Amino acid sequence: FCACLRVLVLPFCFSLSLAFVRVVHQDTQHKTNKNPNTHQSNMEIASNFARHYYGTFSGNRASLANLYTNDSMLSFQGAELKGQAAIIEKLLSLPIREIKYDDVTIDAQPTVGNGVLVVITGALLTDGEEHPLKFSQTFNLQPIPGQGGYYVLNDIFRLAV
Repeated sequence: FCACLRVLVLPFCFSLSLAFVRVVHQDTQHKTNKNPNTHQSNMEIASNFARHYYGTFSGNRASLANLYTNDSMLSFQGAELKGQAAIIEKLLSLPIREIKYDDVTIDAQPTVGNGVLVVITGALLTDGEEHPLKFSQTFNLQPIPGQGGYYVLNDIFRLAV
């Protein structure tokens, strides 16, 4: 369960769009507040998490199960789901085969208990569509006690229509 989560505090190498990597890199250079759980800045944690999450979502969505627990909640376009199984069932049911992200911005703030609130906005293209859809996704990452990684307690996704 936790092996995947421990790597969230390490750098990731995923082939996302250059715009995504560029924005993440610029943002992490300016944030210096260190999270006591990992000794990384909250922005570094958020950026590493985003690269991992979106890289995994695009490649092997079922692997995202390791990020959620039975206490996790997902609000997806207003539909609320609770628990790892329900969340992964929803993510796997999405009729998307290919997804690309662009113009992504990431903001991060510390939360009570050494968690990290992550807000991501950007545009996505699915299955060869020509017109990108704007989206917003917010994650409440909570530390795994004694293991140095994070799990997703809350996940809110919304297309901006």
